[in-house]
Amino acid sequence: MKSKLWILFKNITVNNYKFNKKFSSSNIPKTIFNIILALLVSVVVIAYSALYSYLATSFAKEYNLEQYIPMLFYLVTQFFIFMFSIYRVKSMLFDSSDNDMLFSMPLKPQTILASRMLTLLSVNYVLTILIYAPSLFIYGMVSQITIAYILGAVISVIFLPFIPTVLSSIVGYIIAFVSSKVNSKKIIETIVTFIMFILVFVGVSQIQSFGTIFINNVETIDMVLNNILIFPGLLFKAMYNSNILALIAYIVLNIILFFVFCLILSKGYKNIINRLKEIKKVKKKGEVKFEKTNDITITLIKKEFRRYISIPVYVVNTFFGMILLILFAGSTIFIDKTTIINELFNTSQDAQMGLTIFPFIIMVIAFTMLMSNTAGSSISLEGKNLWILKTLPVDIKKVLKSKVLFNILVILPISIISLVIVFFTFNLTLTELLIGILFEILISIFVGEFGIIINLKYPKINYINETQVVKQSLSSFLCVMLPMVVIMVMPIIYFIASYTISINVFVMIICGILLLINALFYLLINTWGVKKFNKL
Repeated sequence: MKSKLWILFKNITVNNYKFNKKFSSSNIPKTIFNIILALLVSVVVIAYSALYSYLATSFAKEYNLEQYIPMLFYLVTQFFIFMFSIYRVKSMLFDSSDNDMLFSMPLKPQTILASRMLTLLSVNYVLTILIYAPSLFIYGMVSQITIAYILGAVISVIFLPFIPTVLSSIVGYIIAFVSSKVNSKKIIETIVTFIMFILVFVGVSQIQSFGTIFINNVETIDMVLNNILIFPGLLFKAMYNSNILALIAYIVLNIILFFVFCLILSKGYKNIINRLKEIKKVKKKGEVKFEKTNDITITLIKKEFRRYISIPVYVVNTFFGMILLILFAGSTIFIDKTTIINELFNTSQDAQMGLTIFPFIIMVIAFTMLMSNTAGSSISLEGKNLWILKTLPVDIKKVLKSKVLFNILVILPISIISLVIVFFTFNLTLTELLIGILFEILISIFVGEFGIIINLKYPKINYINETQVVKQSLSSFLCVMLPMVVIMVMPIIYFIASYTISINVFVMIICGILLLINALFYLLINTWGVKKFNKL
């Protein structure tokens, strides 16, 4: 007979990711498309990991330090697992929709917790294979390896997700507990997440200087591996010094830490969930409060705003581009213009006289605005309350219009403010400023309308938690990635066209194309979009 733990783990995994529904006969085409898309994304991630592993290993090999590169990717992978797991932990371990059902069954809390931890681990193994495994393979190709290295590599893949899963579970519980005891809990979650993402952004921006620090501080790195980073340190000794005792210690410590955490948490697991439920304020999501106003569109926009700030992952996923844009604009106040151009174009000071930074600014604006698509998830997030909007005495056109307008209000003001800042810091011409503002207005409309159309085409109404809609749905993925592909092609087109037209003319042509597309999208939303919405 199969153990209760295995059966529960399988059912939780299947229900959480809706495998039964995805592989039903009616959803086979969509599922095939999702599988192909997932494979393409996986190939891209593996390719990038392999590329950076090769570059880092080749660079370190010149100084006989290549053995440190797999440990670097070990830590990077753990960091990404930790970051991606925090809010998945919150929703899966503590805010899961099936808590009442599972705890009413003759199951021990320890069994429920263990099955959920196994589900988390199974997802984290995917990141381990995509990010960490290529670095091990690349190192094996460019360096001489031993049996100890192969054994250590296999063991490290098995146990790498243990520590970040435990740490993310602890942080996820702290966030859930603290945020649920205060009125502004959603704001706290959003602020904490933004701080983490900003730290990641700052770290990535300084990645070029890490190489120099690495070369000049090898003794310090050895000290850190031996005395601070215990697990990578033990793994390093096992893989490169053939230290079997270090490998055994690595395995035992990972197992002990993971099971001790599960044992401690399981003692009060049911009480923790009940306590979080008791102090959690229950709000009816999707409820529309009609205020005294002459314009129903304003009321609908206010409704969008209330829901927006109530879902931290929604804010983070759709507003981070605006944070990057305003940080970029603000940094230009304190950094010398010549230094920025030199870093961007890698030219001498004499050659900089003929360069203009306006094309780069347009690319940054387009990139960050396309990252910030609230409309691409707004219809799906209505969820089970979608029927309320359908039964209200409100024109569906106004409902869809309000979602587009809210997206514009989220991204356009900050985009214009950022452009005005760089207008002064980079001494742009008035013509460039006006063209830039026109471009921002048109692209903000495009983002909202495109998001609505894609979300109507690929809605995800029946979801377990908002994270599935905002970060894991096909709609949210396509809303960002499809325009991004077009934006990446723009520099190539401009490079070809730059021999005959100026950048200002090129941007005006893009604005003309956007104007035409926006008009077509507007007609599509008011015809097909209304019919599609009523069928949901």
